[in-house]
Amino acid sequence: MDRRRFWSIGTILVAALIVVLSAIGDAGGYVHMESTAFLRVYNDTSRPVWKIVCDPLVTDWNAYQARELSYLVDCLDARLIYACARHGMVHFYSLSAMAILLLCVSIQQYFLERDFPKLPPYLCSLFSLAFAAAPSCRGFVFFRSAKPLTALAATAVSFAAWRLFLRRERKSAGRMTWILLGSALFLAPLADRQGAFLTACFAGFCGVALTAAAFGAVRKRFDITDCAMRKLYAAGMLGGGAVLFGAVYNMRIAPALIRAFNGYDPSFEYQNIGGGGIFNFVDGGLFLLDNLGFFFLHAYNAVAFTGGLLFLIVWIWFWAVRVRKEPRQAPAALLSAGCVAAMLLCANLMSFRHPLMLRNDVLHGAYFMPMLAVLVFLAALAAECAKSKRFDRVLAGVLILSLATAALEPYIPHAPFEDHQKLFKDTSPLVRKAMKDSSLDPNRLPIPYSSLKLVEHFRSTQKR
Repeated sequence: MDRRRFWSIGTILVAALIVVLSAIGDAGGYVHMESTAFLRVYNDTSRPVWKIVCDPLVTDWNAYQARELSYLVDCLDARLIYACARHGMVHFYSLSAMAILLLCVSIQQYFLERDFPKLPPYLCSLFSLAFAAAPSCRGFVFFRSAKPLTALAATAVSFAAWRLFLRRERKSAGRMTWILLGSALFLAPLADRQGAFLTACFAGFCGVALTAAAFGAVRKRFDITDCAMRKLYAAGMLGGGAVLFGAVYNMRIAPALIRAFNGYDPSFEYQNIGGGGIFNFVDGGLFLLDNLGFFFLHAYNAVAFTGGLLFLIVWIWFWAVRVRKEPRQAPAALLSAGCVAAMLLCANLMSFRHPLMLRNDVLHGAYFMPMLAVLVFLAALAAECAKSKRFDRVLAGVLILSLATAALEPYIPHAPFEDHQKLFKDTSPLVRKAMKDSSLDPNRLPIPYSSLKLVEHFRSTQKR
């Protein structure tokens, strides 16, 4: 076993340890206020699974988003929670979230080990460990799998596309890479609207690259051969096909399934954001910069925003210097700028549609996970292009800071803020106790009504 492989395997094992320690720290997890309903819906054995999955009235509060793949994963999670509870192991963990995080880390390490030869192994490990320790990735309480699934797709698309670009002269290289890329692009729209946005961005980037490469001077300047052009055309067709599939699924296939299985047409009201969301830069910028600063510093409000802004300024300065010194790195700089611009646009639309995500108790959650997955790739790309041991050490120091603040987060002082899940977090131990001990009368316990209905529903399934 070579040194880089040893570091990769060790990183995956340490990430697994982070998952285990996080789960132990959560002490069984808490039941999210919405999950009290979802757990009952997904464990309704009177309905076939496909009817539940294709029923946004009960799986998404009638906010149709054509993300049935995530509902299927949620259903498996919910049924596993009930199955564990029947055997006395009562918890509210999303085992799929844990598995998806480890899959993301495994994909990162696989490609970092093979396709980023200039990066020292310790830096490759720090990329994945900082990702695994980030609060947006450690949401292991059962709620929704949409964002973790999108993060998995974003990881696969980013690194698989880079491998195809890196090995553009190898005609036979990358059959499995093409399969991974295609699977991620076609499945992402079924996981979440962020996944559909990811697919559209990939297709758009391919379109821009093909337009630029149509000029002979550009092909000559960056040594774009006929083989590379064929791969670029294939990637563009794959991305365009995924966008078309996602649109057809959203507009035709999923509504037809909902109509066939449940007898109604879904409402597109939630998806109709309007043009105003595109220019929602204040909220979108706040979301992006605050999360970026929080990832490194685990501070809140002005400190997080300022930290994020500082890191963005340094990033812009870095690429400006690199392109000035080595103009052939302009495509990498443009790719990085395009990705960040796409993240800002996505944040604009999300925060316009769902302003609740800007609350301090929601802001640093799973909404940022797909963006962080792309940022891991962009950081590796920057380090690979820098070709500087000093840059590697500085970046490693920043990532170690992120890991340290993640570990010390409970002890970092911050201004208090309202947690809209506090009641459910505080009463979840009683809910778990009532699900485990059938002799307890849940009506006498000080728990929310929806938690009471969850306990009653669980007990009713035990009597069947």
